Amino acid sequence: MSPAIPLAKSNPYSNLRANFDSSLKEFEEFIKFMSSIKPPDIRLFWGRRESSDETAK
Repeated sequence: MSPAIPLAKSNPYSNLRANFDSSLKEFEEFIKFMSSIKPPDIRLFWGRRESSDETAK
């Protein structure tokens, strides 16, 4: 699907055109997941990692 050259964009039989809609649909799930992560979630994750890294020393 890359690079998206003009020929691939204009050719209805190119992999880009054939898979574009399904790729966007699959990517939606990733976007939903990333949108669901809030700052406290990130702090909780990295806070746990930081403390486990310190105990490993």
